[in-house]
Amino acid sequence: MDSEQLREYGHRMVDFIADYYKTIENFPVLSQVQPGYLHNLLPESAPEQPETLEQVLDDVKEKILPGVTHWQSPSFFAYYPANSSVAGFLGEMLSAALNIVGFSWVSSPAATELEMIVLDWFAKLLNLPEQFLSRDMGEDSVRRLPGSRLEDFLEVVWKTSWKSSGRLPGCRLEDFLEVVWKTSWKSSGRLPGSRLNVL
Repeated sequence: MDSEQLREYGHRMVDFIADYYKTIENFPVLSQVQPGYLHNLLPESAPEQPETLEQVLDDVKEKILPGVTHWQSPSFFAYYPANSSVAGFLGEMLSAALNIVGFSWVSSPAATELEMIVLDWFAKLLNLPEQFLSRDMGEDSVRRLPGSRLEDFLEVVWKTSWKSSGRLPGCRLEDFLEVVWKTSWKSSGRLPGSRLNVL
């Protein structure tokens, strides 16, 4: 697909989304299908030839939308409120186009620094202490940009264990957790000097 085809298909996709939002109130909020309904509508094997965008969008209208719980409906009041916006999915289009993997500064300086700046904005809006700001990277700073959830858990366990061992020489830190489904905590419990007790 060249840039001109992208422009053409992009316009069609935005038109489809705009029409969906315009008529979303006409859909029942909760899907009316039965479990397994889609097996009867799709082929057993993957298609050998590509479909046109029109065919794909027709499939979405006829086969997918009937099985969708419409989270963006103004009559949807379950789970999380205000979970998306038009500005949000336009931003997602740009994010998908840039396709940034920001796991370190060098992998994308703009992504790393923008995230830290925006988080600083949130910290100020919440009136958090200065230690939460990225510009304050001193010894007491609690602000950092982890690469994964596991890194957060590892740091918490390691720092807590280190501080506890300083106050109570010879004692090992025991972490009591009520939530056992987070496998990251199990990995964190393997750190030297820490012992993980799952309740």
